Amino acid sequence: MNTTRFKSLILSFAVFLMLALSNLNPLIAQETLTNGTIIKMSKAGLGDSVIIKKMQSPKVVIKFNTSIDSIIYLKEHGVSNGVIASMQDVTALSANDAIVNEHSSDPIFMHPSGIYYYNQKNEKGALQKIEENVPSSVNGSRESVYFFGETTRSYCMNGESANIQVNDSLPVFYFYFDEDTLNKNKLNYDNRAHQITSPNMFTLVNLSIKNHSRCFEGGKATGTGFTHESAVGISDKNKVDFKWEKIRQGIFKLYLLKPMFKGEYAFTYAGNDRSGMLLYDWGIDLRDYRK
Repeated sequence: MNTTRFKSLILSFAVFLMLALSNLNPLIAQETLTNGTIIKMSKAGLGDSVIIKKMQSPKVVIKFNTSIDSIIYLKEHGVSNGVIASMQDVTALSANDAIVNEHSSDPIFMHPSGIYYYNQKNEKGALQKIEENVPSSVNGSRESVYFFGETTRSYCMNGESANIQVNDSLPVFYFYFDEDTLNKNKLNYDNRAHQITSPNMFTLVNLSIKNHSRCFEGGKATGTGFTHESAVGISDKNKVDFKWEKIRQGIFKLYLLKPMFKGEYAFTYAGNDRSGMLLYDWGIDLRDYRK
């Protein structure tokens, strides 16, 4: 075999390998669930909770047939009523991800747009909506920065504690961004900023108690007596890191990276104007918490 032909074969093999690998990841990342898959899982003795959790995974493709004849067939082959009901729910949800079900305690269903605390210990009222708030005072605002030196801009809310207190050091939250109801539910910053579509547009802050108010630092202002410059942005010392995963279109699950201490917190969204900052405040009260 001459050198030119050998190089050509090597190049062809390399291209084939790259194409094969590029097509492999999607196959690994997603599975397809069908009626036959559910029957197989049921006959293998897997419990309802295991099967239902698999249905709810964002990494599966749902292809269920929930016609009357199919439901009867599923029942005859050992699939429980609970699993069949979940198959119907997931099928309906897959057909229209924008279905809004504000009375459901299941977080995988679309709810009115907003931020919700998910109480895993309370099955009946698992989701609790966190209502929006605004700063009651802004210290160091633009109107008061014509001075020499530097001042810290801080945002405060009335009261030493939020209405919602959670008894959990690792709380879980769900963010719902339903495009059809965003405007109705005010998660669009006074209709002046672009619509909120991702948890990336929020910052979680730790609030400090000052003069019966909950506050955090939101930037610095420097003055020369006649002019001033403002540096917006929440102080790093107030920020709390979090991660999120997309459950399905418009639904995001948010969780914290490490256990939290008792205290007051808020998700903040500023839009295009810090003076119009929106706050979604809550607190942690671990008086009855057991490790």
